[in-house]
Amino acid sequence: MASIVSSYELTQEIVRSRLIDTKASTHIDDAYNYKDFKNFPDNNGSLFSDTFSLASVLVPIVKNSKSLKVLFTKRSKILGDHPGEVSFPGGRMNKDDKNICSTAVRETYEEVGIKRNQMEIIGFLDPIITISGFLVTPIVAFIDDHIKYVIDEIEVESVFEVPLSFLLNPENKHKSNRVFNGKNFLVTEYFYEKYKIWGATAMIILLLKNLLKN
Repeated sequence: MASIVSSYELTQEIVRSRLIDTKASTHIDDAYNYKDFKNFPDNNGSLFSDTFSLASVLVPIVKNSKSLKVLFTKRSKILGDHPGEVSFPGGRMNKDDKNICSTAVRETYEEVGIKRNQMEIIGFLDPIITISGFLVTPIVAFIDDHIKYVIDEIEVESVFEVPLSFLLNPENKHKSNRVFNGKNFLVTEYFYEKYKIWGATAMIILLLKNLLKN
């Protein structure tokens, strides 16, 4: 495993300044990987339509006196979708949500018990499209390191933190080949301790990294 180097450490002020002018989007044309899906075949050999279900996730950055860390969840193995995989707290937008930001706040509280007054929303990342048919908007927030997480064991098996500096270090980014509906794709993966982070979650990390390092 590559070592974490100090040059990838960022302060709260730098992170906040990089995100201050960002806006939440639920438009398909703003999706980071929209072009990848224009010619992407579904299970019937047809092309994906431009109709996706809206969803959002919270990207919680944990503040402490030494360094910033990013909070992840490991999904319960009993879930029907992506069981046992690493993700950010979040989910599908429902009719009672005021906006896409409210979705991430509600889902985060339901999954890990972080309340709205325990988070400082600092910005947004470009939405991404998932192969399961969602347009996901990432919401970035600071949370304090003394929060006691209350896990919904039906949805979440555990939570863990990864140093932001580890995720920003390009030596810790890996690529692997995946096949979906007969088509090969290069996907990004991160390996931290016993955890494998890939798929939509790894793509969101890349978006955060690109924004913070610019």
